[in-house]
Amino acid sequence: MRSSFSLKKTFRNGAACLLILAQAPVSTGQTAGQDTTPTSASPQVAPPHGTPTPSGTTSIAGSDQENGSAVLYSTGSVQVNHTPVADVSLVFPGEIVQTDADGTARITLAGSTILLSPNTALTLQKGKPEMAFGVAQIATTSGLSLVIREITVSAAKPPSAKYDVSSKGDEIRITAHDEALKVTEGNCSQTVQPGTTLIINKSMRTDGKCTVGAKSPNTKAILGAAAAAGAVGVALAASGGGKSKQDPASPVHP
Repeated sequence: MRSSFSLKKTFRNGAACLLILAQAPVSTGQTAGQDTTPTSASPQVAPPHGTPTPSGTTSIAGSDQENGSAVLYSTGSVQVNHTPVADVSLVFPGEIVQTDADGTARITLAGSTILLSPNTALTLQKGKPEMAFGVAQIATTSGLSLVIREITVSAAKPPSAKYDVSSKGDEIRITAHDEALKVTEGNCSQTVQPGTTLIINKSMRTDGKCTVGAKSPNTKAILGAAAAAGAVGVALAASGGGKSKQDPASPVHP
């Protein structure tokens, strides 16, 4: 850094005057007039979960088995915690997914897919969602179970299974497809063979007794998986619930 001065003569009214012109200090390492304000790169903010990206796809970060979150694909009128949702959104453990009379939904999570018919309510829980009423179809390669009115449905030989569950009034129907199922209620259990539908009548339950079990008068097994699966298939066909380009791979729609 250096300072320089220059002398200049000027004449005013016949008198000589000396003017000392002082030049501002100039840094030897910088061009005069250059902006020295430091700059920083703008922070990159990730889009919220479930929002469209510029490419037109959907961000589904966070939908994994560790935190229990899932991706919800909706057709028609579908609500989460009694609030209407977009066609694609994220749902988390403890949230209630409910389809109205004109709505269907597909819930995809790590290794499993749940299809909900119209007029169905399900609470997402990590590893074991709970259905209050309606019709659901489950396909899992990760051992996903389903709870319906204190009854747990799971694969007899985990982790893979495909099954349907319906609940209307006091009657519950559980249909096994390719693999056998284990149906449990408290200390009682019963196996449902592939291609068989188990019908449970909850109105016949007596205190201290289970409504499931090979010798229970409350249950009966019938052949023909279509008995419980028909309602799901018809609802999905009517709503166009096939796989879209944005859908992740799933056991039901590979």
